[in-house]
Amino acid sequence: MNVPRGFDGHDVLISLLKLPTDRYPSVEKQASFFRRLRDDLSSVPGVLQVPANTRPPLLDEAIYPVFEEDSAKPLNELTSASWPNVSSNYFDVMKIPVRAGRLFRDEGETDKVAVVSESAARRMWPGQDPIGKRVRKSIEAADDYSRVVGVVGDVLSSALDRVSTPAVYRPYTQRGGRPSAAYVVIEASVPPAALATPFRKAITRLDPDVPVLELLPMPAVIAGSVQMRRFQTWLLTAFAL
Repeated sequence: MNVPRGFDGHDVLISLLKLPTDRYPSVEKQASFFRRLRDDLSSVPGVLQVPANTRPPLLDEAIYPVFEEDSAKPLNELTSASWPNVSSNYFDVMKIPVRAGRLFRDEGETDKVAVVSESAARRMWPGQDPIGKRVRKSIEAADDYSRVVGVVGDVLSSALDRVSTPAVYRPYTQRGGRPSAAYVVIEASVPPAALATPFRKAITRLDPDVPVLELLPMPAVIAGSVQMRRFQTWLLTAFAL
C-alpha cells in the first residue's frame, strides 16, 4: 500500500460513462457530450476539474503493441503498452509529472499527438530523444500515427505489486472512447455522497438514456486492488494465531 504508485488520487472520484453506440458513433459526438458534462459539473460547488480517461489505473487496463515509424522490429520484439485516451488536465489531476517535452492540448493540435511514459520511451528509444517520434496502435491502419510531444512519469496501472506498464496517452478529443465508453474523473474537495445527486442530474439533463453508474473514490479503487492480498494476510495471521 505504501509503494510509490506514480499518481495521487486521494481527492479523485471516477465513474464509467457508457454512451449509446448508435447515438454517439463518432469521436466528435463523444467529445461534445463530455465537454457539456464537464461544463455542467464544473459549476457544482466542490468540483475542481473533470478530465476523462478510457483506461484508469488499477481498474481497466488493456495491452497492445506499439508500432514505431520506420522500425523494422519483428512483431514479437515490439514494446507492449497500455493506450489510455485522456483529457489534457488528467495528468494535473492525478499528479503525474511531466519529464520532458509538453502535454497535448484538448483543442488546437494540428497533428495527432501522444504523450508516452518514461518506461515506454526507454524501451522504444534507448539513449534517444523521444520527442517527435511517431507511433501507432493498429496493425491495420498503417498511416494512423501519433507524434510524441512529451514524456510523463510511470504509473502502476495493473497492480501495486507489479512493475509499471509502459503507456502511450492520446487525447480523448482525438480518439474518443472504446466503444463510446470512458471514465469520468472528478477532482473534488467534497465527499462522494455530496456529488452523487448533482452527478446523476447532470447526466440525466444531457441524455436520460445514458446510465448513471456509481461514483468510486480512487482510494477505494486502490484498496480494492489489494483485496486478495489483504485476505491472504488475514488468513496467514489467523493460522499463525
